[in-house]
Amino acid sequence: MPVLELLEPDGSLSMFAPTHLLAVTMYPDQEEKREELLVSTAVQLLVKLAEEVKKQKKIKGTKDQKERARPSVSVPADWLAVLLRSPSAEKVIGDAAAYASYSWVAGELIMFMISAAIHHPAMDVTMTKAVWAFPSLFAGRATYGGGSVSLSHRTVWKAWSRLKSVAHLHAIRQIWLQDKKSKADLDLEGFVTLHNDKLLEYLASSEAIRRAAVERKILKHEETWWPPEGLKLPLTKVQVPPLPPTALEELAKYVPEHSRDVGLD
Repeated sequence: MPVLELLEPDGSLSMFAPTHLLAVTMYPDQEEKREELLVSTAVQLLVKLAEEVKKQKKIKGTKDQKERARPSVSVPADWLAVLLRSPSAEKVIGDAAAYASYSWVAGELIMFMISAAIHHPAMDVTMTKAVWAFPSLFAGRATYGGGSVSLSHRTVWKAWSRLKSVAHLHAIRQIWLQDKKSKADLDLEGFVTLHNDKLLEYLASSEAIRRAAVERKILKHEETWWPPEGLKLPLTKVQVPPLPPTALEELAKYVPEHSRDVGLD
């Protein structure tokens, strides 16, 4: 997988870094779809910045002071071509949300596997076992949209196969959404407006998860997306608690024949 494109040529964090990160988490393996989502969300961001520019004109001060306060925006030349061939922004964003609707599954799965490897090594939890146990563990739970979770084994496996390269990024999103202290609203709009310090914290935490998964051979390094080496990330530690008793009980029921029943060979 390529390195996340988050930096300007001078090594500074790009103003479009959160937008690029959003596109990668939605479409890790589809470059054309990433471009469409990147452009659509970036255009919306530019509209907001244009509104900020209008506000700046009303601020009292010298011409030089106003220039320094004015947001600066640079857009790659090829974005216009992408914009012209793309569907409407509403469709692009709606399709992305639908495509990654089970992104939370990938995030939960990678944390499940890391927890099993750290706290329950004797159980030898493989991804096949985890996928088999998953629907029972989440059945009937409330979703953030107010509905209830309904999963099949095939849906879980499909979500993992589609998003495993960015599962560590989705894992932090899940953790932040469940942590009321973080005050993180990571829906589509919230993601692209992450401030630099919050974005770096997000990347540092997800990188800790990615490395833990690679070290425990849950994923291979080259199967994942990672931040550029020149990006200095803050020190962070992600808590990985043991699996709950219900998960251990469900895993204990697994026998190899189950995998054939749900097409997980």
